[in-house]
Amino acid sequence: MIIVIADDVTGAAEMAGVALRNGLDVQFITEISCDLPDTDVLVMATDTRSFSRQEAVDTVRHIAGYLNEKRNISVFKKTDSVLRGHVMAELETLAASLGYSSTILLPQNPSKDRIISNGIYYIDSTPLHETSFSYDPEFPAMTSCVEDIAKGSVSMPLNEVPQQNRVNIGDAADLEELRIQVGKVGKDSLVAGGADTFNLFLNRPDIKKKSGTDPVINTINSGKTLVICGSTQSKSLIAMPYFKRCSSAEEGMPLDVFHGSPADKWLDALCRSYAEHQALIIKIGHEATGGKEYAVRLRNLMSAATASLINKEKPGLLVIEGGATAFAVLKALHWNVFNVKKELSPGVVCLTYGDTDIILKPGSYPWGCMFE
Repeated sequence: MIIVIADDVTGAAEMAGVALRNGLDVQFITEISCDLPDTDVLVMATDTRSFSRQEAVDTVRHIAGYLNEKRNISVFKKTDSVLRGHVMAELETLAASLGYSSTILLPQNPSKDRIISNGIYYIDSTPLHETSFSYDPEFPAMTSCVEDIAKGSVSMPLNEVPQQNRVNIGDAADLEELRIQVGKVGKDSLVAGGADTFNLFLNRPDIKKKSGTDPVINTINSGKTLVICGSTQSKSLIAMPYFKRCSSAEEGMPLDVFHGSPADKWLDALCRSYAEHQALIIKIGHEATGGKEYAVRLRNLMSAATASLINKEKPGLLVIEGGATAFAVLKALHWNVFNVKKELSPGVVCLTYGDTDIILKPGSYPWGCMFE
């Protein structure tokens, strides 16, 4: 069994989609227990990117404690593609807890023009610290040098082997170079990274695959629809064809609630709108400048609002944008174990919980044809 440990829920869903695309049976969980399901790939979604460093370390160590007793497993650590979060602390804890002698970290996604060349991270040929990631409220990119972002790591050029007892961040400017770096993974190596790396990891000859599935399925469930846009930079969706075809409403967060006023009246308005329409879109609608404290309060508001609505009536389709928001929503609903239904597009995956389809979309990914 391959165990994927992800630091946010949309990243976990992305890995589940990659496994499904490769013809593997997949299960998706947000809490670990002693009895792991019988499957080819088990994806564990955590929210450690939003935790404190110590909380993230404790969570990873807790998971490793369960896995230490299991045989015939291999572990893949999903990290943020631009190294946000407590990447080094989690990798060092996991490697030490599970007895790996080296770690190979390949976070880049060349298929999305995210590359590392000579130890420098680029997005669309622009150094990372000159992109919008420099404005991230929790982990702003202040440099593009991967050794400075992930302090304590070492850069690994194509012609070098991994250093023992270190986190080695490999150069790779295209998929073929990434394939070379993945080829350095041995039995004593913890491998970590993003979707492109995981896809290549699954292409090893020792992994038995079934027939595979269509990697892009542009279908959407019918019934009442609830869309939660957890990003402060989310664009309006109400003019998209899907929402024009049915009775729809889009509700933004009032400015006073955004800045900390009580949310009771807003929640009442959401309940009325949800009852009156077939589809409801909830978005924040304002750009946050208050850093992590603002981000945490906003996602708690969004998750509380979502749970309140769903406790009144479950939708046929729940769409959540943003990893931290998605994890908060699922926790507020006490939904922990999911089937993986389909991959709508790379990085955008549909899970199921009971009669509800759940689509999780990373905040930085486009909506594509989802609501056409």
